[in-house]
Parts: sequence; structure tokens; C-alpha cells
Amino acid sequence: MGTGACLQDMGSSAREESKARKCGRNRRGARGLIAEIAKKLDAKPVIPEYAEVGNAIGAAVARPTLTLNLRIDTERKVYSVAEEGEIVSLNVTDIGNFNRMGSDEAEALAAKLLRERAESYGISEYAAEAEIVNSEVFNIVSGWSTVGRLFDVNMQIPAGLIPEWKRGEKE
Repeated sequence: MGTGACLQDMGSSAREESKARKCGRNRRGARGLIAEIAKKLDAKPVIPEYAEVGNAIGAAVARPTLTLNLRIDTERKVYSVAEEGEIVSLNVTDIGNFNRMGSDEAEALAAKLLRERAESYGISEYAAEAEIVNSEVFNIVSGWSTVGRLFDVNMQIPAGLIPEWKRGEKE
């Protein structure tokens, strides 16, 4: 059976169950996935009895994360954020001399853009916890002269727990 047939509207539950079996899908969620992975690894799948409850609790107390991958090209005087897919002129920033731009300015721009993205997603309260995962700079050389620089800055709001969740301590 082709993939297209598996993606079509399945209608009645009996027909849905039949197509799910033919398409290799297991209607039990992660349990079916774990069983298939274990089979391929020639291992025994072990799923705790209340795994779904633990997963639901984890999802409920996990705080949102956000990543930003910034590339700055001072020769072309542009920057792009991979997650946004746009190329933007550096002229819209408050960076003065692009030829003298340093890593500090690139990281500051990344932090500003990450704060803006966090605000647009309604998670600005976590933006202050953002951290730089990677920051690199490469010179662009033409002939024997440096004509610009490429900055790659990766930032993220790391995973964690929402502040409202407190572990119950025994007194």
C-alpha cells in the first residue's frame, strides 16, 4: 500500500484500524514505536506501567525552549536568522562600523533578536535565561586583504521546569 493511501481520510473506525495496520501504524502511540525500535535493535522493550502519566506530568511542567541561529556577513552587510528564513540588511541595526564589528556586537544582536522572537511567541519571561551555545567568527579574504567577516552565533533558551512547579519536600 502506498504512502498516499495511508494519508487519506480514513472515515469509519473499522476502516481506520484496517488502514493503520496496513500502513504499519500502531494506534497505541509511543508503545508501538518503542516496540518497533526494540525489534530493530534486537532488544526487549521495557515500558513502565504508568509511562504515559509520567510523560504527561513532564510535558505539563516543562518550560518552553527557543533557539536562534544568527549568521552575519559584514562584507554583504546582511544578517539572517535560520529559523526565520529572511536576509536582512545590517543597516537596520544600531551597529556602527560593520568592518570593526566584533563578537560582542554579534552576540548582542543575537540576544536582541532572541528576545524579540521570545516576545512574539509569548515566552518573553524566559528570554533572560538565554545562553550562547556557540559563537564563531571567520575572516572573508579577497586577494591578500580581509574584506569582511562572517559571524555565526547560536543562542537558546534552555530546557527546564516552569517556575510555578515546586518539588514537594518532606518536612
